[in-house]
Amino acid sequence: MELFTTWHTWPRTEPELRRLLPAATCDAVAKAVEFASRYHGDQRRPTGAPYLEHLFETLEVLVRGAGVTDPDVLCAAVLHDVVEDTPCTVDDVRLAFGDRVA
Repeated sequence: MELFTTWHTWPRTEPELRRLLPAATCDAVAKAVEFASRYHGDQRRPTGAPYLEHLFETLEVLVRGAGVTDPDVLCAAVLHDVVEDTPCTVDDVRLAFGDRVA
């Protein structure tokens, strides 16, 4: 069984993502990471780990594990908790990323 636990930070994730996906897809995901980082800030998971680690692990499972390349799906994955766990609204996500991601 393969574990997807190596993408814990954007500096660790981005080079691998850029090796695996087209530049435009990586740029879209980078925008989503910046957006999520702004809202999640210093949030922590129940384990005490930075919350953003969860988002990078989700991204790693989709890209490395499932071979997902759709930029909207990957952006939605990065943003999947931003409305639930921060003051961000669905309209904020829609404005920044469009209806499909929202």
